[in-house]
Amino acid sequence: VLVHDIRNPLTALVGMLELAKKKPLDTSQSLATFKELVQRIREITDTAMQNVPAHQLAATKTSALDVFERQKKVFSYRFEEKSLSFELIGEKNLTFQTQVDILNNSILANLIDNAIKFSPIGSTIQLHVTAEDSMVRLGIADHGEGFPMDLLEKRDSRIPIQTTQGTSGESGSGRGLSSAAFFAERLGGCIQVKNPAEGGAIVAVMLPISAS
Repeated sequence: VLVHDIRNPLTALVGMLELAKKKPLDTSQSLATFKELVQRIREITDTAMQNVPAHQLAATKTSALDVFERQKKVFSYRFEEKSLSFELIGEKNLTFQTQVDILNNSILANLIDNAIKFSPIGSTIQLHVTAEDSMVRLGIADHGEGFPMDLLEKRDSRIPIQTTQGTSGESGSGRGLSSAAFFAERLGGCIQVKNPAEGGAIVAVMLPISAS
């Protein structure tokens, strides 16, 4: 899991370097993104070294907007590589309490990485945020081909490891969705997958608004 999760910020760093070969990058933005990626790598390794169950890690307060901005900064150059837009939809000021590093690095990062992989060039990825009873729902929506039917019928803990080529030939380990489901369950939540009638796919993580 550590190796897979750390792959996301490293891939983002490679994307930034590849883009720099094609055109000049804004120095201040590049430095801020670089620092954010290094911080994310540090968070992932620190969490792994603590060697304690996810639900025993300290919970902190965060907001939908803060989560969105962190993901936008980390994936900014990968979005740019495929001319993708990233939008925040719904309850932007919603606050909740959770293990933020795990949410950002081991759940949402994996879901957004997959959304980028399967999104057509020039399309939009959205983070939908809603409060449902005592839960917060964070849904990542893309405009790709959607999930195969056999995966839609799986329960969270039974999501299989599948490797599928991305829309620009991207490869991967196939562990992103199963890893996100693993950590969501350990934070007292779950992963929901859906193919909307209008096309694309939505993967939502449901988490308690207040961590126990």
